[in-house]
Amino acid sequence: MVCKKPSFSTYSNYTLILIGVFMENVHSEMSAVVMPLKEWVITVVISLIPMVNFIMLLVWSFSDSINPSKKNWARATLIVFAIVFVVYLLFAFIFMGVLMSAGGLDSM
Repeated sequence: MVCKKPSFSTYSNYTLILIGVFMENVHSEMSAVVMPLKEWVITVVISLIPMVNFIMLLVWSFSDSINPSKKNWARATLIVFAIVFVVYLLFAFIFMGVLMSAGGLDSM
């Protein structure tokens, strides 16, 4: 039994479309404008304001019109926030458990 190899024209259209889409994404990320220092300072100052920082991080993370560098930074910051929050809850539950088992909350 001889396996027939598909002709180049069968794959060429699909391959060219996939390569075109891939190259367009690579080109758009590579051609992104570098954010100036002034914009980074404003970004960090905004991220220092409680509650505003979380809302703005969500906006920067999921908006399509944001610079890719700022978008990646916002996503990384949200991931760090989530990890710190989970660790905080873990320690809070452990601390409360230790207090309850020692009878420290019965006198309150």
